[in-house]
Parts: sequence; C-alpha cells; structure tokens
Amino acid sequence: MIYFVGKYALHLPSGHKLPEYQKQELLYDKGFIPVISECIAHHCKGKYVLDIGANVGDSAALYSFLGADKIISIEGAEEYLPFLKRNTSILTANVDVIEQFLYLPIINKLGLRFLANDGTGSFSNLDNVKDQKYKTSELSFIHLEEIENKYQEGVGFLKTDTDGLDIHIVDLVMERSFFHNTIINMEFSPNYSLVSPTELDAFVRKLEERYSVICFDNKGAPLFFKENGYSDILLDLLRYLEFSKAHSHQPFQYYDLFLFPKNTKATYELITEQYRNRKAI
Repeated sequence: MIYFVGKYALHLPSGHKLPEYQKQELLYDKGFIPVISECIAHHCKGKYVLDIGANVGDSAALYSFLGADKIISIEGAEEYLPFLKRNTSILTANVDVIEQFLYLPIINKLGLRFLANDGTGSFSNLDNVKDQKYKTSELSFIHLEEIENKYQEGVGFLKTDTDGLDIHIVDLVMERSFFHNTIINMEFSPNYSLVSPTELDAFVRKLEERYSVICFDNKGAPLFFKENGYSDILLDLLRYLEFSKAHSHQPFQYYDLFLFPKNTKATYELITEQYRNRKAI
C-alpha cells in the first residue's frame, strides 16, 4: 500500500489506517504544517528533529519535506520497522533509525505490555486485550541519556506519539536541561489507567509554567493558542474528549499540542499571527 507525503511515496503495511484517516479528514496531519515548517526553519539549523513513536516514517517524511536535515526516528515495534527503514531511506534528510522503545520507569513499574494493532501501537497494563502482546522483558529500550550523549548538537523539535505514554515522556523531557530549548509536539490524550487526576493536573500546570501552547484537535483544526493561563482549558478539553468518546459515533480521539519554551516566543508569535490572519490553512 502506497501513501504519499509531499514528494515521497511511502510503503505501508496492509490494514494501516493512515489512508483512511486522510480520506475522512482533509486536514488530518496537514492543518499544523505551517507550525512545523516554522519550527524547522527557525530552530533546527544544525540540530535534530526527534521523532518518538516513528511508526512507518510518515512524520519523518513530512519533516524532511519541510526542510529538516537531521532526524532521529525511535521505533521499537518490529511490525513497523521494515517499513520505517525502507521509507526513511528515500528521504532527503539524514535519518538515524533507533530500533528500540524509549525507556520510561512506569513501563517496568507497572509491567506494561506492548500492543500492536491496525497500524498503531501502545503500552498497556491490561491482560485481556486480544491484540498481539509483548512483555517488557522481550523488548529493547533506549534511555533519554543515551540520546543526549550521542546527539550532542541538540534537538530543536521533538514529536511524541505513543498512544498513551506521551504525558510521561514530556514530563521526563521537562526535567532534562538538554531539552529546555526544544519545541515539543505531543499527542494529548491520557491513558487514565496510567496517570491519576492529581498527576494530570500537576502536569498541565507545569506545562503552563514553561511553555506557550498551540492546540489542535485530531482532525487538524486549530482550537486555541495561549502564552499562559491555559491549564484549566486543557483539563476542560479532556473532559469533552471523554464525553465525545462515550456519546459520539465519530468521536474526537486526542489533541495535538505544540509547546513553545519561553525563549522561542518570536517563533510562537510568528505562527499565531499567521493563524489570526487566516494565512496558515
């Protein structure tokens, strides 16, 4: 199965949902292209784009198409690695494929298993899931410190899409000085079996202290952008997300957050001005 990202023809495994999502939603993975384009142009010169949960390389293809020179693709799922390596081999950018998962303490603490299904994958603590499962002991992991030591030029832009562990990843990244100037794109849809309401509240308030935010829904439409005072908005949006999943045949699944450290204010303002003037979509 072939899926185009810009000029790149990517190979997908049978049953992968990307073409279906793109057909259903015209802005899927396109609505925030202006954001990524400006981030790469202004913050990735000589630095890496770090793609956590790289899947088949569709995000890497987009980053390369938008001008990224150096990309680190982290993916541990053996179902997607052959496609990731094949797809990134045709990109203009230099791509380092790390065939491991990113290590998080919660994975061992809760004995999480990796589940692969329909072109995606996630870690879960549920034993009754019917999808293919791998125990933690059967998987290979890389620590964040290893990435810092190997790629000392720095990371200008980081994307994390792991279907449930992204809050834990960003929380860990925020504690590392290596990433204090990194713009982050995270999928925001908590797995409530892995994060408590108290932990979630503390997380969004920490975001508010450190970052300006641009928020999109999972259909690619921009919802809001704010420099501060947005933590309660994010919590309210999560409540709406749960309501949508419970009562809609086509619910919203997640939000995409773009997090801008305070020293990237000029780029944040440049991007938000484009959306205010409706030049970005």
